[in-house]
Amino acid sequence: MKVLILVIVALSAVGVVAQDFDEAIEQVGMLYAREYTRPLIDAFGINQNSALFTTASVPVSKIQFSFGLKMMNTQLNDSDQQFDTYQNVTLDESYGVNEGDDGYGESGAIWMHGPTVFGDTEEAGELVAYYLGLPVASQQTIAGVIETKNIPMVIPEFTIGGVAGLRGVFRWLPEIDGGDIGKIGYSGFGVQYGVNNLFASILPVDIMVGFFKQSLTIGDSADAEATSYHVAASREFGPLTGYAGYAYESSAVDISYTMVDLEDKSETQVNFAADGVQTSRTTFGATLNFLLKLNAEVSFGERTNYSGGLLFGF
Repeated sequence: MKVLILVIVALSAVGVVAQDFDEAIEQVGMLYAREYTRPLIDAFGINQNSALFTTASVPVSKIQFSFGLKMMNTQLNDSDQQFDTYQNVTLDESYGVNEGDDGYGESGAIWMHGPTVFGDTEEAGELVAYYLGLPVASQQTIAGVIETKNIPMVIPEFTIGGVAGLRGVFRWLPEIDGGDIGKIGYSGFGVQYGVNNLFASILPVDIMVGFFKQSLTIGDSADAEATSYHVAASREFGPLTGYAGYAYESSAVDISYTMVDLEDKSETQVNFAADGVQTSRTTFGATLNFLLKLNAEVSFGERTNYSGGLLFGF
């Protein structure tokens, strides 16, 4: 129960951010929201695909299980805290160009710049519309929700293995209704196979291949999914197990919200999907097996991720 409370408290803190995030993007259109949410989309996917194993050893006929917490933290770059981009568009009210204004209904460009969701919380961004190279409209947009380069997650995990060289990994939380915060829910499952079981002779290291798929909902606007195909090798040194792995992964987030015009209170439904930036990673880690399993790892891809776990079992 204490473990569940810890996770709920951790995700509720994320939920408070989610509430502010929902309120922020309701003020901007799809093109701006895509740039604004980019680091959030990337961090969600990287965290979900982290800390998927602590060893490559999977026995054939010895039942093993564990349960506990996995903790992940994706480290963003400085460039993830702000954006600056031009895009060609057809100028209309979405960009502050009204009927009768120069360039209305014509091809033009917009310049969008400002903090992302994880950027400056005091300084708002800006959207400027251009027609024939000249500015014809400008809008103040939104500030960041929380200024940070570290995006953490805490997730409960249960594993069971030892049948035909297979191990199942499960992550799950019931959907939490946070009222104004919105819903927070998480689930994931995976399977891992010990390659050593195919060989009569003992290999110098344990080798494992695995697959994992999971989904995460935060707030009323974002639904994230992530998938990982991975291979890992490990070797035991007494109570310490060293391991390394490589993964091919993917992630995507669906964003859905209602944009509200602050002047005339009109509403426009906005829906879009975006893929996470990271498609592969290399992981190095170690697990200490002494009454419980304590592990720490670092993975390198498009972003650096630090993860760890505290697991009980045998």
